[in-house]
Amino acid sequence: MSTYGFDGVDIDWEYPVADDRNGRPEDFDNFPKFMANLKNVLMSTGGRDELSLTLPKSYQYLQHYDTKALAKSVDYFNYLSYDVHGKWDREKQLTRAFLDSHSNLTEIREAMDLLWRNKISEDKVLLGLPFYGRVYTMADANCKNPGCMIASAGNPGRCSRQAGILLNSELDDIRKEKNIQPTLDTDAAVQILTWDKQWATYDDAKSLQLKLDFARTTCLGGVVVWALKDDDPGSLRALSLVNSNVYQIAARCLYDKASIRFTDSSNLRHLVAEFTDDGRGRPFLTHATRLDIVALPERVRRIRGGEGGGARHGFGVVDTGVTIQDFLPRTVGSFMERFMSYFNLPGYLLRSSDFPRYFSEKDWEPLVSLISRLKKLKAMHYAVANSFPRSLLDAVHQHHPECEINIWSPQSLRLDMPEVSNDPFDMEILRSPCLHAIKLDYPLIPRGWPNGTFHPYQMIPYVWQAPNLKHVYLQLDTRWPGDLLDAIQKLPESSANGDQRTTLDSFALQSQILEEPILSKWIQTMDFSALRSVHVPRIDYPSSLKDAAAGLVSLERLFICVAPGRDGWEQISGELECIFQRLRPLKYLSIEALEHVTFLHTIIGRHGPSLLGLMLEPHETCRSHTSPPLKPQYTGWAYPFLDHVHLQRIAARCPNLKDLRIPIRRTKGSNEEVRTYRSLGKFFRLQNLILDLYGNPRPVISTEEGIFSDEGVGSSPPVHVSLRDVFINFATDTALAAAIWKEISSQQPVRSLLRLRVSLWGYNIHDEEEVYVFLQLAGSYLVTHGGRKVIEIGRDEKKAEQEALAETDESEDTRPFRVPRRITQTLHSIWPPASSDTDWTTCWSFPLQTDA
Repeated sequence: MSTYGFDGVDIDWEYPVADDRNGRPEDFDNFPKFMANLKNVLMSTGGRDELSLTLPKSYQYLQHYDTKALAKSVDYFNYLSYDVHGKWDREKQLTRAFLDSHSNLTEIREAMDLLWRNKISEDKVLLGLPFYGRVYTMADANCKNPGCMIASAGNPGRCSRQAGILLNSELDDIRKEKNIQPTLDTDAAVQILTWDKQWATYDDAKSLQLKLDFARTTCLGGVVVWALKDDDPGSLRALSLVNSNVYQIAARCLYDKASIRFTDSSNLRHLVAEFTDDGRGRPFLTHATRLDIVALPERVRRIRGGEGGGARHGFGVVDTGVTIQDFLPRTVGSFMERFMSYFNLPGYLLRSSDFPRYFSEKDWEPLVSLISRLKKLKAMHYAVANSFPRSLLDAVHQHHPECEINIWSPQSLRLDMPEVSNDPFDMEILRSPCLHAIKLDYPLIPRGWPNGTFHPYQMIPYVWQAPNLKHVYLQLDTRWPGDLLDAIQKLPESSANGDQRTTLDSFALQSQILEEPILSKWIQTMDFSALRSVHVPRIDYPSSLKDAAAGLVSLERLFICVAPGRDGWEQISGELECIFQRLRPLKYLSIEALEHVTFLHTIIGRHGPSLLGLMLEPHETCRSHTSPPLKPQYTGWAYPFLDHVHLQRIAARCPNLKDLRIPIRRTKGSNEEVRTYRSLGKFFRLQNLILDLYGNPRPVISTEEGIFSDEGVGSSPPVHVSLRDVFINFATDTALAAAIWKEISSQQPVRSLLRLRVSLWGYNIHDEEEVYVFLQLAGSYLVTHGGRKVIEIGRDEKKAEQEALAETDESEDTRPFRVPRRITQTLHSIWPPASSDTDWTTCWSFPLQTDA
C-alpha cells in the first residue's frame, strides 16, 4: 500500500451467510469482527487507513449484514445500485421476465430505505454507477416499454462476450453503426436503446446527472464507478485515475455558474481578471452556462418592520452574503428551496433592496470581454443599479444570440429620456429576442394628475415587443413627478404588432399596490393563457382578481396575501372563495395572512389532491392596543391556529404534498404541542418541512377560526404574556430540533422526510432589550440525515442583529445598552447560573413532554 500510494482497502464479499454463495450462519457475527480487526491494523499504516465495504441493494442479501456493527469500522459503504434486474429475473421465484432497467433509480431510492431504517448515516453511503448496460431480447418487437416480456438475455458484445451485458463503449459503437438515439427515462434515470429485437438500458451523461442530483439531495457521501475499463477507451487518459465522463459531469456541476459579485469598478476588474487561461476562473470559460452579475449593496437589517414600519440599521460594510437569489421574485425558481437554508424569519428584512452607486459605460468593458470568452453561455442574471447596459446587450447578441437575459434590478421607461437621467433605459432591450425576464418600475400616479392624460398601462405595449419574455416583475415607483410623465408621453410609438401578445410564464408584484387592479388590466392586454406562476401581495380589489382568475388556465403556482385591508374579511371572503373555485387545481400554493382555518379547509377541499407544495406564512399587521406592559402601538401577526386535528384533516386531503411550511404555536413543549408535531407524520410523502414556531403563548378564543386574544378581537386589550413562558418557548437548540424531527418521523410509515427547518419568530411585540435576549436563546436549525445532523443557520446574522440592538443611538439616547434587571432575574430563575448539572451554554431548551 505504501509502495503504490493506496489510500485504503475495499472489501467486496458477495455475500455472507447466503446459501447460494456457500455462506455460513456465523458469517453474520464474524464479518464485523474481521472488519474491526482490519481497521485497527490499517490505523498503524501512517494515514492509509480508509476502509470501505460493498453492500448489496436487495433485502435477500442485505439482511445478512450487521450494518450497525459494520458502520463502526467502515468509512464508506459502496452501494451496489446496479444489477437490480438481469437475465436471472426469468429464473427467480419472486420476479418475472419483464423488461426493466438494471440501475433503476426509483427502485434504488426505495431499497435505500433499508439502510436508513438501520440508522446508517447518508454520508457514509456511496452510490454505485455502472459503466455498462444490461440487454435483453424482446419477446415482442412491438412491445418496447418497461413491463413488456423478455424472451432471453440479449446478444453478447464483441468485447464483453457475455449474453445480457454490453459495455458503454459497445453501446457507443451500436448507436453509431445503426444511427439510432436512446430515450431517456427520467423516473428510472436511465437511457433506453432499442434495435432489432434488442432492448438495452444504460447510463450516459444525462442519466448520470440525474443520479448525481439524487446523491446530492440525499446527502450521500459520493459515488463509486464500476468500472473504468468498461467505458469508452477513447475517453480515458494515460495515468488518469478519474474517468473523463465523470469529470465532465462533475465539471458541469462545479463550474456551471460563474458569479461576479462586485463592490466597485476596481473590484469588478479584479474579479474578471481571474477568468483567464492562467486564472482560477479558467474552468468556467469552458463549462459555465450561466453568468450572474450582482453589485453588492451595503449590509442593512431591520428587526421591527412590516406594515408597521421600523428602523433600518446600516452596518457600514458591504453585504457579501447577497446573491442573485435575493432579487428574484417568488414566482421564479423553486417553490420553497430558498427558505430552507436562508436566515429569513417573519419580521426580518434580511437583505437590502438598495443598490450601490451607478457605474459608467467604461466600467462594463471587462464584462464585455468575459462574455466574448465564455463558450457555452445560455443565461445571464443582472442586478445592478444601472439600467441594463447596451454594451452587454450587444456582446450577448454577437457571441451568444440564444442566451436568456434576466434583469432583476428595476428598469424604468422614464430613464429613456436623456433630459431625465444620465443612465437612460435603452428601448432596444425590450425588442431583444434574448430578453427572458425583467423587473420594471411601475408608476403610481397621484390622483387627479393631470386630468388623466397619462395612464400607467401605456407602458404595456412596449413590453409586447420582447418576443421571448417569460417573467415580469413589477415594482411600485412613486417617484414620477409631472415633468417625467410629460417626458414619457414623448416616447416613440411602439413597433409591436397590434395582434402580437407576449406569452408570460410568471407575473409578480413586489409592492402592495392599492390604487389600481393591475393584474386584471395586464391580463386583458397580454396573453396569460400559459401563465404558470403569479404573486399577488395584497387583495384590495377581489372582484378584479375574480374576473381574471378564469383566464389563468395554466396556473400551477399561486403566492397570495389575503390580508383584508380596508374592507375587512367579511367583505372579501366570499369573493376570495370564488377566486379559488375558479382557478384550476394548483400544484403549489402560498397563502399569507390567512387567519381563518375554516377558509383554509375550503381551499384545501378544491386544491388539496393536486398540491405538491403548501406554505402558510404569517403576516405582520399593524394594530392598536393600550395595555401595559406592552407598547401602546405594536405589530401583531395574522396566521392560522393549526392544532393536530386540523393538520390531520389537511394531511388527508393533501395526499401528494412534498413541501410544507406552517406556523406552529409553542406551548413549552406540552403534550398538545407534541401531538401537533406527531400529526405532521400523517403527511406520508412529505420531504421538506419548515416550521415557523411562534414563541408567544396566547389564549385561543376560537380554535376553529384561529382567533387569538391579542389579534384585535372586539375592543378588548391584549392579554399579558408571561415573559418567563416566552423565554422557555424561545429557547431552542440542536437537541430540540432533533427531538421535533423524531416526533414527526416516528409517525411516517415510510421515512420520506429529508429536511426539517425549525425557526422561532414573534419577537416584534416585545421591547428591544427582550428581543436582544430572544436572539440569544432562539436559533434557526436545519435537520437532515435522518435526524442525525443538525446545523444552525444564521448564527452570524443573529450576532449582527444583537450588535445593532446594542448600539447607542446618540441622537435619542446617550446611555449604554443594558439588559434590565427584571429580565436577568427571570433568566436566572429558569437557568440558574450556579448550576453544576447542565452546561447552559450548549443546551438550554426544555424537553418535549413525549408521554402524551
